[in-house]
Amino acid sequence: MLGASSKATGSELNIKAVTGDPQESLIPNAVALERFVHALVNREPDLPQIRDELRREIGEQGVIEAAGTAANFQRMGRVAESMGIPLDDASLAMGETLINDLGLQHFKSARNTFG
Repeated sequence: MLGASSKATGSELNIKAVTGDPQESLIPNAVALERFVHALVNREPDLPQIRDELRREIGEQGVIEAAGTAANFQRMGRVAESMGIPLDDASLAMGETLINDLGLQHFKSARNTFG
């Protein structure tokens, strides 16, 4: 989805930064966004402070969009994982390079998706 949106907006993107250094992503405010998403996903107690920091960087509308995007990705992943939905062979083959480049097979949920 990131790849498609970067093409649609004519933005440059380093997809490997998704699992690496957010400063290398070429996405504006990537460090603050990554910190927010990490706090959100891990339910960190300092989420309110991190959200306020993000709001100072990207504004109220930016926080709303970031939170909505993160929540949507969480929802889709949690539904698929809770149902044990694996990737079909065609999707797995198409995504093999991305899976390997990002090391996605090392995430805990990979056992449900890849196997």
